[in-house]
Amino acid sequence: MKYRPEIDGLRALAVVPVILFHAGSELFSGGYVGVDVFFVISGYLITSILITEIDAGRFSIRRFYERRARRILPALFLVLSTCLPLAWLWMPPTPMADFGSVLTAVALFYSNFHFAQEVEYFALAAETRPLLHTWSLAVEEQYYVVFPLLLFGLWRFGRNAALWAVASIAFVSFAYAVFWNPGEAAEKFFSTPARIWELLAGSLCAFVLSRRTLNPNDILALFGLSMLFYAVFEFDSATPFPSAWTLLPVAGTALLILFGDGTKLVARILTLRPFVFIGLISYSAYLWHQPLFAFARLRNFEEPGPELMTVLTLATFMLAYVSWRFVEQPFRRGGLRVATSAPLLLAFSVGGIVLLGGAGLVASRTEGLPKRYTAINLMDYIYNNKHLQSATWQPLRELTGEKRYGVEGNEADNTAWLSIKSGKDGVLIVGDSHSKDLFNVLSSSSTATERFSIGRFGVQIRDLDSDHQLFKSPNYLAANIIILSAAYNSDDITHLPEVISRIEDDDKEPVIVTRSPSFLGSRAITLVDHMVLRQNVGVAHLQSRDFFDEINAAHYEAWRNNADLHAMNRAIRDIGERFSVPLLDRAELICPNFERRCFAISGQINKHFYDMHHLTMAGAKFLGERIDKIGWLSPLLEQEAGIQF
Repeated sequence: MKYRPEIDGLRALAVVPVILFHAGSELFSGGYVGVDVFFVISGYLITSILITEIDAGRFSIRRFYERRARRILPALFLVLSTCLPLAWLWMPPTPMADFGSVLTAVALFYSNFHFAQEVEYFALAAETRPLLHTWSLAVEEQYYVVFPLLLFGLWRFGRNAALWAVASIAFVSFAYAVFWNPGEAAEKFFSTPARIWELLAGSLCAFVLSRRTLNPNDILALFGLSMLFYAVFEFDSATPFPSAWTLLPVAGTALLILFGDGTKLVARILTLRPFVFIGLISYSAYLWHQPLFAFARLRNFEEPGPELMTVLTLATFMLAYVSWRFVEQPFRRGGLRVATSAPLLLAFSVGGIVLLGGAGLVASRTEGLPKRYTAINLMDYIYNNKHLQSATWQPLRELTGEKRYGVEGNEADNTAWLSIKSGKDGVLIVGDSHSKDLFNVLSSSSTATERFSIGRFGVQIRDLDSDHQLFKSPNYLAANIIILSAAYNSDDITHLPEVISRIEDDDKEPVIVTRSPSFLGSRAITLVDHMVLRQNVGVAHLQSRDFFDEINAAHYEAWRNNADLHAMNRAIRDIGERFSVPLLDRAELICPNFERRCFAISGQINKHFYDMHHLTMAGAKFLGERIDKIGWLSPLLEQEAGIQF
């Protein structure tokens, strides 16, 4: 197979958008489609090699896997080995345990299946996952394992039979990607069956070019380039993916492969030396970029500024050149004995897989090696935020009997489980996960439980049209008071007056709760985790009032400086005043201005938040007791029953 420098130029067009997307560039909002470009290129190159070797009668599955090992494993092992000590130094136990499980999955080539069960690709927490990008390597590795054997077997029935079989599999995979609609978008995003058609699109290009030479065509090549650019600059996290939209980068890449050869304009652009050079180091650049960005986010906790991300992007390409020059090239070109000796290469490959996979297993099985934080082990400190999150849903799951009761779409919300006791008003809390938090808070308040029977209906405020099931549900019909509690966005605010009017038309009392104070953090690590674990302070300091005050003061500053949140709450207050609706201000409860602190942690080092703004059960209990002390429910009680505090 002849070398095509424009393919390396195309690799550059794939890797640069991916890197800039992960660096947080808003301009490259669809930069993640660079992975799809890589898939098509890989399918084309691998199939071209296989067709050539099978046709010549010199295909060897052993040699094929040997070449793939030389190409993939050395640089991958280098990056994974570099990540290990950084994870040890900078990752709290729970993220470290997750890193370990991912490391094992990477070593065994199934990280995409791991991520399919655990993470939403566009979620905030994903930005702190150093090995998130390895999902695409896993998809390619699975293709490398199966496709050569499949093609070799199909070739016995003739080239045309093999072509039609590959085309049929590609069509089924594409249909699967377009029409399959799982409950979790991540499951589809990382799915090999939903992605394999992209690799096979490249395979089909190889079939076409192995049979005939197509004349370069700038019109078609430019059309392909425009399709790719449109996806890079116009797609974003809201674009369904993979889906029919994925045809744009995939078909665009195929057109460039088919018609971008030769001396035409597009070929001359793609073969410019900078593009070819970046293409040559693109594999190493892809490997390095996500760990650099993720560890920077973990270490700095706050989102790194554009200056730092620019430096890290440049560092990505510097490291990529070093690993390409001194690791990739020697292994591929025979500059090292291990690269020229098949037994040594096998030992190197197996040894790396065992060592790295084993290290990951140790990290995950020990729950993140918590003994690194000796002081914390002596304290009753829960660093597992997933555990804390799960615990907050248990009261509602036990009350409703629905084991998977969650944010919305619950069967129990359409049944009569709100039991109105004699002498009590029925209160139904309506909203997203913040309504769950308020349910737990009110359930911990003697003022609330003595006066109200409390229930919840999970729904996004913006989805509450006049025909919504909420307004027909037994709990809504039974309740006297409807409390709206959510992490409002602009769509919720726009829709709020209509919802209030509907509630009033039903002769019920609407109540609005402002958005919760929001702090720095993610699902993996909170601001409290950052301050406690990063300093690895001694037990005496952890138990001191100074450290307790320092943490709560830091949360107050983070909340005070959140201009977007304050603007949102002003809009909510304006609506409340316009409709003369009682309003409960979460900030008064959690971050009182006169104290200049937020109640983010107890004196016993129990966290009140398991992420940026969701309450733990300890936080809900604390705030429930605080309600009783400060009369937080006064606006509601005064209007409803004339009771004053």
